[in-house]
Amino acid sequence: MWNMIIRFVIIALLAAGAVWLAERPGTLTFDWLGYTVEISIMVALILLAIVLFVIILTWTLIRQVFNIPGALSGFFSRRKQETVHEALTKGIIAVGAGDSTLATKYARKASSLAGDDPLAQLLKAQAAQLRGDQSTVTHVFEAMAQAKDTEALGLRGLFTQARQDGDMDKARAMASKALELNSGLVWASKAMLAFQSAGGEWPAVGTTLDNQRTAGILSKDEESRLQAVVQTARAIELEEGSPDEALSLAERALRAAPDLVPAAVVAGRILSSQQSIRKASRLLEKTWKLMPHPDVAEVYAFLRSGDSPQDRQKRIKTLTNKHGGGLEGAIALAVACIDAQDWKDARAALAPFSEDRPPVRVCELMAEIEQGEFGDKGRAREWLSRAVRAPRDPAWVADGHVSKAWLPVSPITGELDAFQWQVPPEALTRAEPEPPVAEADLIDEPEAAEDAPAAETIEMEPAAEETKEPEPEAEPQTEPEPEPEPEPAEEKVVEAEPVPDEKTETATNGAEEAPKEQEAKVDETGDDPVDMHRPDDPGPPTPEEAQKEASKPWYQGMFSR
Repeated sequence: MWNMIIRFVIIALLAAGAVWLAERPGTLTFDWLGYTVEISIMVALILLAIVLFVIILTWTLIRQVFNIPGALSGFFSRRKQETVHEALTKGIIAVGAGDSTLATKYARKASSLAGDDPLAQLLKAQAAQLRGDQSTVTHVFEAMAQAKDTEALGLRGLFTQARQDGDMDKARAMASKALELNSGLVWASKAMLAFQSAGGEWPAVGTTLDNQRTAGILSKDEESRLQAVVQTARAIELEEGSPDEALSLAERALRAAPDLVPAAVVAGRILSSQQSIRKASRLLEKTWKLMPHPDVAEVYAFLRSGDSPQDRQKRIKTLTNKHGGGLEGAIALAVACIDAQDWKDARAALAPFSEDRPPVRVCELMAEIEQGEFGDKGRAREWLSRAVRAPRDPAWVADGHVSKAWLPVSPITGELDAFQWQVPPEALTRAEPEPPVAEADLIDEPEAAEDAPAAETIEMEPAAEETKEPEPEAEPQTEPEPEPEPEPAEEKVVEAEPVPDEKTETATNGAEEAPKEQEAKVDETGDDPVDMHRPDDPGPPTPEEAQKEASKPWYQGMFSR
């Protein structure tokens, strides 16, 4: 728009000038070498314009003649650049498509035309990697690492190749060299952080986190959280040898991340050993409010050594009344009540979570309540059967790895603060053998004998005797002497029987000879259908053993049932 207006103004001025000259005619007179020339003003202007046009045209032609070599050189150079760009484009597309043949073809073409061009060298390395030529890949990246402009790219290529080959020492050296070259390289900084974390080099990890914060790789909150994880890891290592330093580190970690359960557990244990009960209680309550966890509840229950189970029950009840805790609070209270043999309160604590589909720990605790309060082993087995198919309990999970204890670093990726307290995916926990083993452990010998004292024994004998000679087994009826050997097994069964009178009555009701023969057969084969336990399985505890276990002053691990 403005260009058109300017052009119109210029044309108008020229037209006005021409009109002005036409209205004021005149002549120009030239005297030169004895000649006198007289021309009008308009003719003089026209001649001047013609002379200027000829001069400009001549200068343009001379420039074109002198620029012909440069124009030819530029033409071929542009042509070469277009060919290289086309080869690089098609080569990168071939690499992305996984076509090693085309990628190699265009990589060779680009290298022959572009020489040491970084993009051509990178395409050559990618094509070699695609066809599995690791020696060429190494050679290309080493050459790139020697050049100043491509040093960082070559180092990263060598780092990636070393990590794929499992040479972690070389990978760490490449990452360290890249950090010396440029401290803001994200891949090198994260790689060094992973190497240092996996090796437990916590002071070096703290320095790397500071550098990442300075370089803008981490935000202030992220760096503060990761520093808390590092301090917690150091506190766990120093808890036994330097408890004061460990306590200082744990408290610093809790100031930055109050919900960090391992830091609260370490601080609570150390404060408890130093008899700082009130301070430890406040610290653990703060963490429990943000993150209810069985480890926090266990340390809270055993803050004061020598407390009775009833005292621990009161302390856990105080914790759950003040700060709740949901399912974890109910389980912690139920475990404390079971330890104190307060079956009614234990059942009441689990009542809101025992309907529908309770998790595994609730099912196991309900089985323990049924057996402890009423001695109802049938109901206990029913709860354990439900535990086999119940939803899984929360655990520490990181990158598909499930751990019973918190770890500062993922064993899969080496990432800091990767473990989260959550319900593991079903595929990670379905193969766990713990629920079936717990159910088998509660199967009692006397219960099996009571349910079917004679019929089950007779049913199980033929299966054991079929593998041995069934026909000759009928002959031992004529031998009266084998009775001394079956008697220990018979006495063993009688000792395990809760009601021995019923056994003696069944033995005297007109069928004395057959049971003796059957017991003799069982002893000869070495199988005891009544004994459901393996040789290394101690079976369920007796009432005296259970009472002795409950009277212990310390009951470690009870909140992780």
